[in-house]
Amino acid sequence: MHSGDSRHINTTYQGEGVPGRPGIYTLILKILEDIEVNVGRLGTLRFGKGIYMYVGSARGPGGLRARLTRHCRGPTRTRWHIDYLTSNSNVRVTAAVIAEANLDLEEVIAWGMLRKEYCIKPAIKGFGSTDKTSYTHLFTCTCSMQRCITTAMEVFKESSLKPMLIECKIFH
Repeated sequence: MHSGDSRHINTTYQGEGVPGRPGIYTLILKILEDIEVNVGRLGTLRFGKGIYMYVGSARGPGGLRARLTRHCRGPTRTRWHIDYLTSNSNVRVTAAVIAEANLDLEEVIAWGMLRKEYCIKPAIKGFGSTDKTSYTHLFTCTCSMQRCITTAMEVFKESSLKPMLIECKIFH
């Protein structure tokens, strides 16, 4: 089990096509091997190798473009639960499903993920959702990567959103 914390450098993601307006997103993550990560107040948590999905919102300056740039390139400092995970050298942000939205729809999308697919399960109670009523915003996905992405796209559409798929290519 590793707990590497080196930062990722993404040389291909430039924010092309990503709006600088508020919105909602689901990150598609790949954890390359079992790891333990200190996630602030949640403590040291174990993450098994596999595919994960994280639901978040981008409501601050720069909107979706700024948030996706942060996640695809890797955070420079840890602010949110997801930053602790994405700053680990064994974690790759492979893609994101995004949509413009003025409303805070994190809980709607998180609940939609749980109802949609048998292979999507809640990962860790309270991860990314300490300010929400939803159980978690981090999910494991035991389906194929493509099925995980398709499921996220479907949940967005069922919530009357117009999803876009953004690819994040991470290079060290």
